[in-house]
Amino acid sequence: MRGDIPEVATVSELRELTGTSRQAIYRHIEKAGLEPKKGKKYVVDDVLAAIVENRKEDSRHISVMREEKVRLECEILQIKIDEERGRLIPVELIEKDWRKMVTACKARLLTLPSRLAPQIPNCEGVKEIERAIKSGVCESLMELTDEPYTVGEEHIPEVMGKDDQTMGTAVRPDGESMGK
Repeated sequence: MRGDIPEVATVSELRELTGTSRQAIYRHIEKAGLEPKKGKKYVVDDVLAAIVENRKEDSRHISVMREEKVRLECEILQIKIDEERGRLIPVELIEKDWRKMVTACKARLLTLPSRLAPQIPNCEGVKEIERAIKSGVCESLMELTDEPYTVGEEHIPEVMGKDDQTMGTAVRPDGESMGK
């Protein structure tokens, strides 16, 4: 035995020796995978080494957590600065604008059936009906925006009637329109 420190000790004795709670002793023992050597006694040097190693790990974890806290505080500060400089838009304003846009789109699209109904009887075949509907949809979309409605690089009025595949028409594997 070295001074007052025994070679093996029970958890209660280890608690008194280290000033650590029983739960903490058990956690250190379990984490290190230590097994009792004599009855319910553990090798003191092994337990002390486990406690030291676990505290080092805890210390590293705390250091990482502090770094993360500092990073998040910096982000919060940047957000506050951007807010004060008027670089951020409140969510409420964005939601309000989106509601307006969706409502306008909904209202415009709901007029399609009554606007297109008179044209459909004059159409000859599914392809022509499909073009009339696409034209009505594109016209509605263009009315909702300041920019011309495009698909890829092509402006819609130039595309209309040229190639239904670029407009998103459902097509069979052979390239024919599903509406035929």
